This record gives sequence, C-alpha cells and structure tokens, in this order.
Amino acid sequence: MYGNNEGRNSAGYSCVKFLFVTACVLMSMLFLCSRSYAALQLPKSLSDHILFQQEEPIVVWGKASPGSTITAEISYEDSGATVNKGSAVADADGKWAISLRPLKASFKKYSIKISGDGTPLLIHDVLVGELWFSSGQSNMELRLRYIVGGQDLMASATRDSIRIFYQDTVDEAWRNGVPQSPVDDTVNGRWVPANSGANVANCSGIAYTFALALYEALNKNGKEVPVGVMNSALGSTGVESWMSRAAAESDPLIKAKLPVDWNVGHWGPYHQPWDQATALFNVKVAPLTRHAVRGFLWGQGENNAAWGEVGAEFYKKALTALIADWRHQWGGQPRAFILTQLGAYDDGGKIPLNNLESWAYMREAQFEVAQTVPQTAAIPVHDLPLTWNVGDFGYKSPIHPLDKKPVGERMALAARGIAYKEPIEYKGPIFDRMEIHGGKAVLHFQHAQGLKVEGDGRLSGFAICGTDRRFVEAEARIVNNSVEVSNPQVKSPVAVTYAFTDMNHCANLSNDANLAAYPFRTDKVQSAFLKGCTAAEAEAAIERQSQSENAKGMGSK
Repeated sequence: MYGNNEGRNSAGYSCVKFLFVTACVLMSMLFLCSRSYAALQLPKSLSDHILFQQEEPIVVWGKASPGSTITAEISYEDSGATVNKGSAVADADGKWAISLRPLKASFKKYSIKISGDGTPLLIHDVLVGELWFSSGQSNMELRLRYIVGGQDLMASATRDSIRIFYQDTVDEAWRNGVPQSPVDDTVNGRWVPANSGANVANCSGIAYTFALALYEALNKNGKEVPVGVMNSALGSTGVESWMSRAAAESDPLIKAKLPVDWNVGHWGPYHQPWDQATALFNVKVAPLTRHAVRGFLWGQGENNAAWGEVGAEFYKKALTALIADWRHQWGGQPRAFILTQLGAYDDGGKIPLNNLESWAYMREAQFEVAQTVPQTAAIPVHDLPLTWNVGDFGYKSPIHPLDKKPVGERMALAARGIAYKEPIEYKGPIFDRMEIHGGKAVLHFQHAQGLKVEGDGRLSGFAICGTDRRFVEAEARIVNNSVEVSNPQVKSPVAVTYAFTDMNHCANLSNDANLAAYPFRTDKVQSAFLKGCTAAEAEAAIERQSQSENAKGMGSK
C-alpha cells in the first residue's frame, strides 16, 4: 500500500510539475508575444527636432500590433495644451498612418505623443515652417565644413529655427544586397537644430547656405518662419538611380538602365550601385515621401556628362522624368524644383580631357529642362571662382569647386521667385535671338536689365564662327543692352557661343541683379567649338587659384 501511495504521490507530483512548467511556458510565450506585438515604432525621420511643412497635413506613421488603435496628439511644448489629435488602426501588416490638420509656421514649439500599443512614444522640440528636400551627387553632398567660408558659417550657427535632417550612407544596407523595391525607413537618420557648429558641420554646404539665405529672406517684418532641409545626396551617382521603377520604365532609354540582376558584382569600396536605376530612390528617397515639402533642390549631372551630346539628350528625358516622378511621389502637386547647372571645370592642364564640350552639352540640357518644365529653375554657377584645392577636403579635384555659398544663395533666390511668388529677378540673361549686321553678330537677351561685365576687365567668354563652323575667340561689347560679337577673321558670322566649354570660368556677362548669363550656342549644328579660355585668361585663372590656395580663412583650417 505504501508503495502504491508513493506511486500515486509521485504521479501527482509529476502532473503538477508538468502543469506548472506548461503554464510557465505559456506565460513566457504570451509575454514574448506581447513584447513582439506591442511594438509601436516610428521611422527615424519622425524624431526630436523635426520640422513639418506648414499649411500641409501633418502626417505621422509607423508600425504597431495589427489591429491596434494608434492615437497621435500634438500639444504646445510649454503649456501642454492640445492643438491637434487623430487616430488610425494598424493594418494586417502592422502599418498605420495618421493625417492631422495643417498648422501655420511659427517659432512655437510642439510635442507629439503617439500611443495605443505599449509604451507611448514622444517627439519633442517640433517646429512647423518651410521644408525642402535636396539630393544629387557629390557637389550637393559636399559638407559645409569643407567649403569656402565654411568655418565662419559654423562659428555663426546659432539659429535654432533652422532644422537639418541627416541620413547616414547606405553602405551597410547594401552589404546584404541592393533593395529591389522601396523600403519603409532610412538606413539611419536624425534631426538637429542649426544652433551649433557641430550640428551644421556635416550638412550639405549648398543645402545649409540655401536654408540660411531663405530663412533670412522669409523672417522679416516680424514674421516667424522656421526652415528645414532634408539632404539625400550621394557622390558618384547617376540621375537614373534617383527615380522610381515606374519612372524608369516610362522611357525605353531609362528602362535600359534597370539592372538585370540586382545583387551581382562588386560595387567598390562604398558599395554604391550608381549604374542601377531606382537603387537610390528605394533607400534614400522613398522612405521620406510622406514628409510634405515646399520643393526640391537638385545638384547632379557630372556622372552623366561623360556621354557627350548623346548623354545630354538622355539626361533631358531622365531629369524630366525624375521631376515628374518626385512630384507624383509627394502628392502630385507641381512643387518647385531648383537645380544647379554644372560648374566650371578647369584642371590647369593636369588632367587630359577628350571631350571638352561634354559639360557644355549637359548645362544646355539642364537649362532646356528648366525652360520646358513648369515651376522649375536652373541656376548657372560656371562663373564662380575655381577654388578647390584648399582646406581638409580629402578628394581635392577641380570637379569639386568649394565656393558653395553663392550656389545656395542663388538657389534660395530662385525658390523665392518660384515657390513664394516674390516679384524678384532670379534669372540671369538668357539668349533670345541673333541678328547679323555686316561682320558683327548682335545678340539680344531676356532678363537683361542692366547688362554688364561681372567683375573687372573686358567682356569675355564669347566665340564666333563663319561657314566653316570653326569657332574662334570673339571680341564682345555691350551696346544698348545687347551684345555685339565679332572677330576680324570671321567676315560673315554664322553662329556664336557663350561659355560653351567645360573650362568656361572666364565668361563674365551678368545683369544688374548680379546674376550670370546662361551658357548658350545660337544653333545646334555640328561644329569645332572653342576649347576653353584664351591662354591669357587661363593663366590669370591659374594665378587666382594659386592665390586662393595661399589665402587664409578659406575652407577648413
């Protein structure tokens, strides 16, 4: 009997033990499940110090447990008073988005509380103002700390109401393969206020100086308009990599750039598949399209310029497709698109160039896109000093001129004219028509109020040809707000070019708004173009470059 009782007790103990262990396992599973599903998450671009576009719906989004109700509440940060509130239900994939009513720009700070699935999330130090998205390749990516005057700009960075969104590079994301479709979040990202040198040092020099110039223009007469920039540029990238698959497939020439196999091949030390259409759109553009913006800043073309005139024709189609694509991705409105033409490219004869017109063709393509696509402006920058071999910037090349502050300021001027409808002149002289009078070509321009020579010296940058289509340097002078061009060797002029070469920094025509004339050729007949500045102009440019390198206070110290 004892033995039987012992057996029964042992069996009972085992049963209890089994039930206990089973309960513990179930509780653990429930706990783990609750932790895995109570996963209220926000993308990295919804974080402290964020700036939202004024007068557009304020959208917040993220992930949570499927079926959970998520609430977003905007409050004044100082008083805690609720300003705006909304909710949404997470779908079967756990995705949710809440659209809140628009707010007007001000220096008032808000906080956003997002709750409904686990621990609430808080976003602090929120502003509402004017937000711009910038992208392109290395000249747009080039950091503020490297540009001419960058150290001074860092020292004077005290504006809390200018906000910058930083993205990390995509190297790590691509180590396991290039994403074939748009991703939900950036590789990394954070917002910072532009109130210290450390916070602005690594911002795009063009994007920051644009934001600074726009901020100063908008905040007059007691107005309170914060300004933000989200920079997504990456060096050595082609235009086709920045557009969506639908845009790339819209044209056979662009579609041919789509990869046959996404994850084959070595992408180099930076793992950048810049020759694959849509790759950068998927990881550096698509995750940010829910952020309403006033417009776009674009600085790119060097990578596509090497194809010469054929490449320029491709670029016109591709850039037009990209503009339409981005406007569609951001809600379909014709948001302002401001782009820079390629700058001057003069290596002092150190790097042999086989096709000195390749950048001229690209500038022409960029200009023509801006002329044909509404709400678009191209900014000429060929006239800026060729300062490139100064400071601590590691890749010292004439392809990276470091005088970026005027670029940002000119883009801001164009933004004021296009996006904010200010009655200001934001374009330089544009060639309109040519008349031949004897041995002279008389050129007429639009946006030509107060035609003048930029800086000191004679008017230069023009070339002229006869029926042989061989261009030679021309003498030029301003007469009654037009330009007379001639050369004794050319008795019967046929065509004229201006700044139509890679090395065109000696071109110096501007208007009374101090805006450079756009490069042009009066016709598109195949010709033997002038290969650059005259010897005297080139020597003077090299001397100026040498003086710039020795000057103190330029670039990083």
